[in-house]
Amino acid sequence: MQSLLRRISMQFKYRPQFVRSSTENLFVAIFQLFMKQTRALYARANTIIRKFSAASLSIKLLLFRAYCTPLYGCQLWCSMFQYSYRKLNVAYNDVFRQLLQQPRWCSASQLFVLNNVPTFSAICVSSCIHCIARSESLTMFSYKLH
Repeated sequence: MQSLLRRISMQFKYRPQFVRSSTENLFVAIFQLFMKQTRALYARANTIIRKFSAASLSIKLLLFRAYCTPLYGCQLWCSMFQYSYRKLNVAYNDVFRQLLQQPRWCSASQLFVLNNVPTFSAICVSSCIHCIARSESLTMFSYKLH
């Protein structure tokens, strides 16, 4: 009889996200998403730092913009934990400092401005603005069809 019983899972992975059976665990899913983004950011940046340590500054900045700036789903982070958001922000700043071989106490915002790279909050804001603009243009387009 024991061999006929199956284990019931409260979550399953569908594409990049975890789907949960109840909404009370939604906050845990959001927290897991932030931690996954933080780990992925550190992994991508460490790869760039290791493989391109001898590259010029312009190549490093180009690689940082290409691999570390795209944040998956940041326009959907409306109900987020401040702790997780700050942790991801700190990871973004630390990665950029490490890429430029600057000490931890160096101002990350000054480095972003001097190298013409968008900050973490600027990326999130621009993603939200682009998402809203796309949704408004789609609704305007659907009104013109009718």
